[in-house]
Amino acid sequence: MKPVVIEIHPKKAAFDPLARQVQSQLIELGEPAANASVSTCRLYRLEGDFNVEQLEKIAETILVDPVVETFTVQADAAKAKKGKVKEWVVDVWPKTGVTDPVGETVETALKDFGLKGPARASSGNRYQFPKIKDPKNLKILAKKFLANELIHDIDIRKPN
Repeated sequence: MKPVVIEIHPKKAAFDPLARQVQSQLIELGEPAANASVSTCRLYRLEGDFNVEQLEKIAETILVDPVVETFTVQADAAKAKKGKVKEWVVDVWPKTGVTDPVGETVETALKDFGLKGPARASSGNRYQFPKIKDPKNLKILAKKFLANELIHDIDIRKPN
C-alpha cells in the first residue's frame, strides 16, 4: 500500500480565499506585501491498491469540484515530498491517531465507490510561498495560524 498524494488546486487565484487570508496574516507578521504571495491547495493522502485510472476517477468524482478546481496525482508521496521545490512550501497534516473527519469521509466514499480491499485516507493543506526569502515568518505563521502543533504535523521545506 504505497501512499499517493492528490493535490486539489483552485483554477484561478480568485477561487482561493484561503490564500488571501494567509497573505493578510503574513503581512501582519511583518512580511513585505511584495513578498507575501501565497497559493494553497487541499491534499489527500490515499493508501491502498489503486491504479492510475482509479486515482484519476477518485479525484474527478469524489475530491474535486470541476467548475473551480483542478487536481494533480502524485503517485509517489515520498518523491513528491522530496521533489524539486522552487518555493517555500508548508504542508499541514493531522498527526497519526488524531481524528480526521474529512479523511474518514473520503474513506467511506472510496468504499461506496466500489473499491475492494483496505483503503486509508487523510486530508491536509499545502501553502506555497514563491517570493519568501527568509522562513522566519513562515515558521511563526505555521504555528500561530495554519496549524495546531498538538494535533497537526507541520512540514516546512526550503527551495533547492
